[in-house]
Amino acid sequence: MISTALDTAAAVNPKVPRFELPECTAMSQGYIGFHLQKGIKKELRREGMPWHVATVVTQIVVDPDDPAFQNPTKPIGSFYTKEKAERLMEENPQICFKEDAGWWRPPSRWISRRRILS
Repeated sequence: MISTALDTAAAVNPKVPRFELPECTAMSQGYIGFHLQKGIKKELRREGMPWHVATVVTQIVVDPDDPAFQNPTKPIGSFYTKEKAERLMEENPQICFKEDAGWWRPPSRWISRRRILS
């Protein structure tokens, strides 16, 4: 969802840069971690506990040959109309899309290998 929000912001305001999936994921992790950290710290202080709380944004290495990539169950990334997908593919030939229930999106395996693993 964060990538959709940032895509919308970039479309509305040319000063907002477009971000790739890894950056969107890191921002989402940081945002959630920040609010959890604040809430946990608030409760610790309320209970008189002086401990510190930290947020850690992580990365993982995924095996590109994992059989789960053959039949992905959760789409990653934005959905586009056919016209928008064709325009994006024309602008950047490295991007490819496939139809999924009337919408167009990059295939999950392609995103996982190209965008996350690279």
